[in-house]
Amino acid sequence: MPDDPMIENMDPVMKLWMFESWIQDLTEKNEFAKNYSILVGSFSNYEMAQNMLGTGTVKTVNTSDEEFDKASNMLLNDIKESSTPRRRRKLMKS
Repeated sequence: MPDDPMIENMDPVMKLWMFESWIQDLTEKNEFAKNYSILVGSFSNYEMAQNMLGTGTVKTVNTSDEEFDKASNMLLNDIKESSTPRRRRKLMKS
Protein backbone atom coordinates (compact mmCIF):
# COMPACT_ATOMS: atom_id res chain seq x y z
CA MET A 1 0.00 0.00 0.00
CA PRO A 2 1.17 3.59 -0.53
CA ASP A 3 1.33 4.28 3.22
CA ASP A 4 3.58 1.28 3.85
CA PRO A 5 6.70 2.39 5.78
CA MET A 6 8.89 0.53 3.29
CA ILE A 7 7.58 2.71 0.46
CA GLU A 8 7.54 5.92 2.50
CA ASN A 9 11.19 5.48 3.51
CA MET A 10 12.34 4.35 0.06
CA ASP A 11 15.01 6.24 -1.84
CA PRO A 12 13.26 8.76 -4.17
CA VAL A 13 15.36 7.67 -7.16
CA MET A 14 14.42 4.02 -6.58
CA LYS A 15 10.76 4.98 -6.21
CA LEU A 16 10.87 6.94 -9.48
CA TRP A 17 12.65 4.08 -11.25
CA MET A 18 10.00 1.61 -10.08
CA PHE A 19 7.21 3.95 -11.20
CA GLU A 20 8.76 4.43 -14.65
CA SER A 21 9.21 0.65 -14.98
CA TRP A 22 5.56 0.13 -14.10
CA ILE A 23 4.47 2.72 -16.69
CA GLN A 24 6.69 1.09 -19.34
CA ASP A 25 5.16 -2.32 -18.59
CA LEU A 26 1.66 -0.88 -19.01
CA THR A 27 2.67 0.81 -22.25
CA GLU A 28 4.09 -2.43 -23.64
CA LYS A 29 0.95 -4.37 -22.71
CA ASN A 30 -1.20 -1.73 -24.39
CA GLU A 31 0.95 -1.79 -27.53
CA PHE A 32 0.77 -5.60 -27.65
CA ALA A 33 -3.03 -5.54 -27.33
CA LYS A 34 -3.30 -2.93 -30.09
CA ASN A 35 -1.04 -4.85 -32.45
CA TYR A 36 -2.83 -8.12 -31.69
CA SER A 37 -6.19 -6.52 -32.47
CA ILE A 38 -4.87 -5.14 -35.74
CA LEU A 39 -3.48 -8.59 -36.63
CA VAL A 40 -6.81 -10.28 -35.99
CA GLY A 41 -8.66 -7.56 -37.92
CA SER A 42 -6.26 -7.81 -40.86
CA PHE A 43 -7.77 -11.16 -41.84
CA SER A 44 -11.07 -9.51 -42.67
CA ASN A 45 -9.88 -6.04 -43.81
CA TYR A 46 -6.22 -5.92 -44.80
CA GLU A 47 -6.29 -2.34 -46.12
CA MET A 48 -7.72 -0.94 -42.88
CA ALA A 49 -5.08 -2.82 -40.86
CA GLN A 50 -2.32 -1.31 -43.01
CA ASN A 51 -3.89 2.11 -42.54
CA MET A 52 -4.00 1.66 -38.75
CA LEU A 53 -0.36 0.58 -38.64
CA GLY A 54 0.60 3.58 -40.70
CA THR A 55 2.65 1.63 -43.21
CA GLY A 56 3.11 3.39 -46.49
CA THR A 57 2.07 6.77 -45.09
CA VAL A 58 5.52 8.04 -44.10
CA LYS A 59 6.94 10.34 -46.75
CA THR A 60 10.67 10.79 -47.03
CA VAL A 61 12.50 13.51 -48.89
CA ASN A 62 15.95 13.13 -50.41
CA THR A 63 17.99 16.31 -50.62
CA SER A 64 21.58 17.23 -51.20
CA ASP A 65 23.76 18.75 -48.50
CA GLU A 66 23.63 22.14 -50.17
CA GLU A 67 19.82 22.18 -50.23
CA PHE A 68 19.71 21.13 -46.59
CA ASP A 69 22.15 23.86 -45.57
CA LYS A 70 20.19 26.45 -47.54
CA ALA A 71 16.91 25.43 -45.88
CA SER A 72 18.55 25.41 -42.43
CA ASN A 73 19.96 28.90 -42.96
CA MET A 74 16.56 30.17 -44.08
CA LEU A 75 14.98 28.79 -40.90
CA LEU A 76 17.69 30.23 -38.66
CA ASN A 77 17.34 33.67 -40.28
CA ASP A 78 13.57 33.54 -39.86
CA ILE A 79 13.97 32.65 -36.18
CA LYS A 80 16.44 35.49 -35.64
CA GLU A 81 14.11 37.99 -37.31
CA SER A 82 11.11 36.91 -35.29
CA SER A 83 13.00 37.01 -31.98
CA THR A 84 14.04 40.67 -32.18
CA PRO A 85 12.71 42.64 -29.23
CA ARG A 86 9.78 44.92 -29.93
CA ARG A 87 9.01 48.21 -28.30
CA ARG A 88 6.04 48.36 -26.06
CA ARG A 89 3.49 51.05 -26.63
CA LYS A 90 2.99 53.49 -23.86
CA LEU A 91 -0.53 53.86 -22.64
CA MET A 92 -1.69 57.40 -22.48
CA LYS A 93 -3.95 58.44 -19.67
CA SER A 94 -7.00 60.33 -20.76
